[in-house]
Formats: sequence, structure tokens, C-alpha cells
Amino acid sequence: MISLESQDAAFITKKRVLDKNSDGIGSLNDYYKENKGAIENQFVFDHDLYENYGDRADFTLTYPFIPYQFRLISDVFESFSYVGYVGEGVKNTERAILGITHYTANLCKDKSVGYFVPFDLFFNEQLEKNLTHHARGILDRAYHIEQVKTDEFSRRVVNALFMVSNLGESQSVNFPANIENLALLLMDSVDAAKLEMQNKVQKVLDVLVTKNIIQVSEGKYRFLKEDEIEVAHLIKTTPVTNHDRLDYIYTDLISKTIKPNPSITSFGNKTSSSR
Repeated sequence: MISLESQDAAFITKKRVLDKNSDGIGSLNDYYKENKGAIENQFVFDHDLYENYGDRADFTLTYPFIPYQFRLISDVFESFSYVGYVGEGVKNTERAILGITHYTANLCKDKSVGYFVPFDLFFNEQLEKNLTHHARGILDRAYHIEQVKTDEFSRRVVNALFMVSNLGESQSVNFPANIENLALLLMDSVDAAKLEMQNKVQKVLDVLVTKNIIQVSEGKYRFLKEDEIEVAHLIKTTPVTNHDRLDYIYTDLISKTIKPNPSITSFGNKTSSSR
């Protein structure tokens, strides 16, 4: 028996939740041999903290999950606890990682070999039931948009972004909530085209930005807070007059780029200098 206190969460999870029988290992060995190149290149992030499979043995032990997911879900738990998105009883512990992984694994137990768990699948009932009222309020604003209501992929984008856009400063440096990373989080096969997935994600994010649900800065996305949404809505609905436009053009553009010549009067005449 493996002691929960003696090993890291990822190893415990792999051994206690993802252990396979000989037939399963044989099927996975065959799949890895046939798709080795695609597997090695599909789930690659810019930072090596969030790892892909190391080798065949790592693949057979970890599948259908991807190694980076254990580190990232741990980071998500930590950040959710810090910003008050989950109750005080939810901690970033080995047992929490074990529990959410076990629940997520059961959701895809009938999938065929070749299906990889996308990270947003961790955002399931096991996690949602522990969200605070504050967290639900932020999500509900996105869920009430018509496109998110009617399109499953749009909802998946919302869930994935919600998980990674709140990472702590040190974590978000290594894993920014940008289009490239979000697209990888939603991948569930080695055949999925990355550029196509990025374009699909971009379209959903554009809608969320337009609806004042999220904000983008330097390519990184985050959910707006309630007071920020009110300000954004006020700016969007406040009419701009011609006087405002002219004042902006003069004050912010002309006066900052063209310095008045003190030797020229307001009538365009040069002032005479005393000799």
C-alpha cells in the first residue's frame, strides 16, 4: 500500500487511480509505438515545469492524463484557495488531487485508446460544488451569454480560462492565460490541429471581451471583477460628443507633439525682439 504522506501527489495518483492491467498496458504500448512522434510534440508548453510524457513507461503509467495536468491542477487549487474561489475546507493536498483525478477519470472511463483528458474536464461537479458564491457569480455572467449557453465548446473555453487566469504571479509567469496555452488545455487527441484550435478559442475570447466579461492585456486574458464590469459598461454606453473628440485631438495629440513657438503670436505674426 502506498502512503499518502510518502510520495508526491502525481505519483500517488498514477499508482492508485491510473494503474492498468496487462491488457491495458499492452494496448497502450502499441499506441505509443505507432504515435510516438505525435505524442511527443502535441502537448508541449513553453515552460518545462508543465511536462509532457517523458517516455513510453511514463505514458503507460499516466494515460489518459498528461503529466503537466497534475502540476497545473495543484496550482489551480492553490490559487482558488488564495483568491477565495473555494471554501476554506478545500486545500491543495495530495488527497484533493487524488480525489479530483479519480472523479475526472470516471468521466471518461468508456473512451477508446487515443482519447486524452483535456484539462477543462477537471472543471466538473467535484470542483464546482466547492466554489464560493463569489466565484459562481463571475462564472454565471459568462454562462448567461447566448453563445456560451448554446455552444459546448464556448463553455469549455470559459471553464479553462477561469481555472488558469487566476494563477498566482509566480505561476502565471510560467503559465500565462494566452490563446496558445488555452488551446493546448482543450486538446483531447494527438491529431487535433493546434492552429485550428487556437482560432476556435480566439473567436470565443473575442465574444467574451466584447461582452465585457474578460479583458486582454499583452496577450493574456483574465475575468473582469464586478466593479470593473460596471466601469467598462459605463464607458461603453457613455456617448462621446464632437467637443469631446476635438478636445482629445488637441489635448492628447496636437499639444503633446507640436510645441508652440514663443516667438509667434496667436495671430501668426512674429514678435519683434529688442536690439
